[in-house]
Amino acid sequence: MVVSLASSGAGAKIYIVNGAGNKNKSASAWLDAKLAAVQPSRKQRRKQGGKGGTGGEGDITLIQDFDFPEASNKIKSTRDGKHVIATGTYKPRIKVYDLEELSLKTERVTDSENVDFCILSSDWTKTLHLQSDRSLELHTQAAAHYRVRMPRHGRALAYHFPSCDALVGGQGSEVWRMNLEAGRFMKPYVLQGGGEGDGGQAGGSASSGGDGYGVVTGVNAIDINPAHQLLSFGTETSDGQGTVEMWDPRSRSRAAILRLPYAALLAASGSSAALLQPGLPGVDLALPGEDIATGRRGVAVTSLASKNDGLNLAVGTSTGHVLLFDLRANRPYTTKDQGYGIPIKKVEWINAGAASSGEAEQEGGLVASADERVVKIWGRETGTNLVSINPPMQINDMHVYPDTGLLFLANETSPMSGYYIPQLGPAPKWCRFLDNMTEEMEEGQEVLMYDDYKFVDRQELDSLNLTHLIGTDSLKPYMHGFFLDLRLYTKARAIANPFAYAEHRERLIRDRLEKEQESRIRGAKAVAGKLPEGVKVNKNLAKKARDAEEKSIKRLAREEGGEDGEGEGEGGERRKRKRKAQAETPSLLKDDRFGALFTNPDYEIDEHSREFALLNPST
Repeated sequence: MVVSLASSGAGAKIYIVNGAGNKNKSASAWLDAKLAAVQPSRKQRRKQGGKGGTGGEGDITLIQDFDFPEASNKIKSTRDGKHVIATGTYKPRIKVYDLEELSLKTERVTDSENVDFCILSSDWTKTLHLQSDRSLELHTQAAAHYRVRMPRHGRALAYHFPSCDALVGGQGSEVWRMNLEAGRFMKPYVLQGGGEGDGGQAGGSASSGGDGYGVVTGVNAIDINPAHQLLSFGTETSDGQGTVEMWDPRSRSRAAILRLPYAALLAASGSSAALLQPGLPGVDLALPGEDIATGRRGVAVTSLASKNDGLNLAVGTSTGHVLLFDLRANRPYTTKDQGYGIPIKKVEWINAGAASSGEAEQEGGLVASADERVVKIWGRETGTNLVSINPPMQINDMHVYPDTGLLFLANETSPMSGYYIPQLGPAPKWCRFLDNMTEEMEEGQEVLMYDDYKFVDRQELDSLNLTHLIGTDSLKPYMHGFFLDLRLYTKARAIANPFAYAEHRERLIRDRLEKEQESRIRGAKAVAGKLPEGVKVNKNLAKKARDAEEKSIKRLAREEGGEDGEGEGEGGERRKRKRKAQAETPSLLKDDRFGALFTNPDYEIDEHSREFALLNPST
């Protein structure tokens, strides 16, 4: 498990539980230490293998095989919370993951790439898929059950449970209705843009008609309100002023139209480099109302999400903004800019768990929004960022597991990403061990409170002339001194001793000259009483050892001279062996075991200490 460094805002901690986008040595060291300390048996390792296991060096893989060969397109969880369904490529395929087993349950290859899908049953057994080859496929537990060809290419898919209608939006102004009970197409919803019956618009009156507004050229997003089943369609128009049309499924007619503050959105996104840079004709695709040559962009609705209370609607735009509306008003009460000026991929309302109830109440609720580069989780009322995630790969889809702090990303790389954010909510019931693991990691992390501070005592503080800072926030009392900001310490030392650099430079030059003088070639002279080369410390001890060695040599020479005339008896042989053993015994200066005693300053004898005086009272 890796602590992500992409967290910003309120400082919420993010744990990567799938898809190793970032690595951290501290996490690897923590994991290695835990494994070395526990040393589980083979039976325990088998038991822990069901909990994801390790996915690499310092990583935790929560769900096994949580990837696709090339990229992933969409990801959703079932209503019973036991499975996750994802689509990806290449080859195009559908994968179903069993969350209780934390592994892949089934995999199915399809004929074409998936654009969008919705789950019809409470589990994974019935799904409806909108494919890129203009087909709509119904999949069951066994296989692909039914396939129908759509009139045009689709962009968004939704399912209306009361009427059994599959709603498909794409190119053109029609929203196609495929009734799964009757097995045939029904009369489509024809979106009128700013035409007749325009009611409830923001910034225009109902009598304005369709003269001043463009024609709907595409439907990018479909949302069904979970409280009262109101249908919302996010559109793009020929004049680059996309709208949100709301239809009543009972009367199959438009109930209202919601217009966006286009001038404010274009002005707010005008600083984006992606919008200011002119596009390439024939290469960059333009939305309706956009001029590629001049870089002028329009506004289209790319994402919709209704809250469970039935009154709040989140609208994502092609300019990288998220607008929060109360359906009883025609103006947004919160506007959030993602900062990149690229279309919003997904917007979700977050139901705060028990772990984040205080922060959610303070922010008025939380909203998650994602574009290709960043995922932001922010307060509904204030717009303040709680979490900002910048993965290294392009994002295709986002899904927040309901009532928990777990977030999944489908992206343009092989592994899908999973993030656990404790500030959003607790871990799901099928991976409660995440809470314990994150708590252990937080306990094991060393917190450096004074990383950029220098510790100084009272004497050094006097030499720096900073005693007047005692009692202020610049000095933090600690033990027998203070912690001082490192930058302030450097400046104060330079002011207190302006010649410090000159003295340091002079010292370096003097040391270098001394080394050069020592390396000069000199004639060999027998200097009486000279110490051996290499003696740098404890010169008095070396001198004593040298004197003792010379006395021993002289004594042996006298004994050999006096015994030349004596007989060779048993006593003489014993004395010879003794002299030979003494001659072969290395002296203190020549013994390699004590070489550091005369070269390493750490072994220098303090002759002014009390211990030295007790051992050498005569000195």
